[in-house]
Amino acid sequence: MPRIAEATGVDPSVVEVAKRNLFVNKHDVAIGPGDIRRGNFTADEPVAELWKAAMDGKELTRGEVNQLRSLVAHEVVEAKLLEAGVPYNFAEPKLWDEDGWYGDTPRHAGAHAVAPRALQSGDDVDLLQHWRRLGLTPPEGGVARDLSNLDEIVRRAIEGMGW
Repeated sequence: MPRIAEATGVDPSVVEVAKRNLFVNKHDVAIGPGDIRRGNFTADEPVAELWKAAMDGKELTRGEVNQLRSLVAHEVVEAKLLEAGVPYNFAEPKLWDEDGWYGDTPRHAGAHAVAPRALQSGDDVDLLQHWRRLGLTPPEGGVARDLSNLDEIVRRAIEGMGW
């Protein structure tokens, strides 16, 4: 974790929370209407390649550093929401269409949908842009560059969503 922390400017303990959520912990995830499965997240090649490159000490581009930082922000907030009892997503049949696609609504956005946007490569990308659609008010300045305000983001999400 030290290499990822160094590359992103994020505290190693924060990176550790992201790593556990992404690669180690098992999660309950709705994969269809009324169908919740427990397991690890499905492997995502771009995420794995980016994480491995950082762990191997590869020199990352500015865009890759931003992607990694936003991924860590997403995973930490998601992990803390899951720990607080917020579901990853919902299995309610009315939220799934006939093709098996899940649609978040302001009332039924789970931890994954509320967490900051991941894999964003721009310097000035608003990682909480989607919060307006959910009726949430992000903190002034959004996600801190060093991710030091993620607990505040979790608190606002829990209060704003009424969890």
